[in-house]
Amino acid sequence: LSIGWSFISAIITVALFIPFSELFSLTIDFPLYYPAAYILGNMLISFGNAFCYSKYRFVLPGMVAGAINLLLILLLTGARHLHAEAYFIPVYFLSFLLHGSILFMLILIRFKKIPSFNFSRINLKSIFNYSLHAYAGNLLFLLMNRVDYLFVRKYCTPGDLGNYIQVSKAAQLFLILPSIISTVLFPVIAGGLKHAVATRVRTLSVMIIFVYSLALLLLLITGYWLFPFLYGGSFNKMYWPFVLLIPGILALSSLYPYNAYYSAIDKLMINIRGSFFAVLVIVAGDALLIPVYGIRAAALISSAGYVVYHAYVVSVFKKEHLLSFKELFILSRQEYLYILKGLIHNPANYKE
Repeated sequence: LSIGWSFISAIITVALFIPFSELFSLTIDFPLYYPAAYILGNMLISFGNAFCYSKYRFVLPGMVAGAINLLLILLLTGARHLHAEAYFIPVYFLSFLLHGSILFMLILIRFKKIPSFNFSRINLKSIFNYSLHAYAGNLLFLLMNRVDYLFVRKYCTPGDLGNYIQVSKAAQLFLILPSIISTVLFPVIAGGLKHAVATRVRTLSVMIIFVYSLALLLLLITGYWLFPFLYGGSFNKMYWPFVLLIPGILALSSLYPYNAYYSAIDKLMINIRGSFFAVLVIVAGDALLIPVYGIRAAALISSAGYVVYHAYVVSVFKKEHLLSFKELFILSRQEYLYILKGLIHNPANYKE
């Protein structure tokens, strides 16, 4: 199914390029195999990584990615020395297809899996139903993180908009590690370790809060001088919006393990409702406060929306697992030792 859907997605992408380019009067000045290779390769990589993670094979995807990136660097460096810069772009896009193809071939060889296209109607219906819910959730999540740009663009100066966008980009850096963690957690939980992993979801969330609090404290102390130094003198309005966004960064980043958990146990509506509440808070707050208080209000309202999202999802988790407020946010000494010993990354330790 993953191979078939990857090819279908690539075909649909290429097929939509032509009518959309005519509709918006865009000129396609690149070969259509660029987007086809990019989409097909990325989907094969995503499916392949998820399969490996579900089998607790974390080394294979990393080795393939490292080898492909090293090969890409060598090829691009060689092309530059040979004055063949025209090959940069095609080599870059084709590298994704090569990555995905090699990963899938190794999976077929290593796990002796033979692709089959025989699926029951019930299975396909369940998959597409889940996919539609996931798509709706992703759209809401995107809206939650981007709708504030529209209000800032409308009510603030271009300079303020530039400062605010850089603040958002800086905040997004703190979401990279949690997204990687959730990518690993999802197939592990979906693979049947729901009850064993559930107790570790809270542990991961608290550890993210702890580690990020230290990093954000450092930026709280140095950011007033650091941001203009890194981005330039015109970005001297980044500091206070970033400070106001800190609670939201902690709330959203520490929510990723919970999101992965509920996605894996087919309770996507919990994530969807949480993001919907956040969007309501952000849209209403932005409409009321940004025209008066500018980008500081935008950061504060976004932060409030993320906190509401976090509070809703975690409150559901708290009720389901009969946890106290203290148990949600304070780890025991034993749990800290589990983290240090790499319990979460060793599937053998999940056995109860």
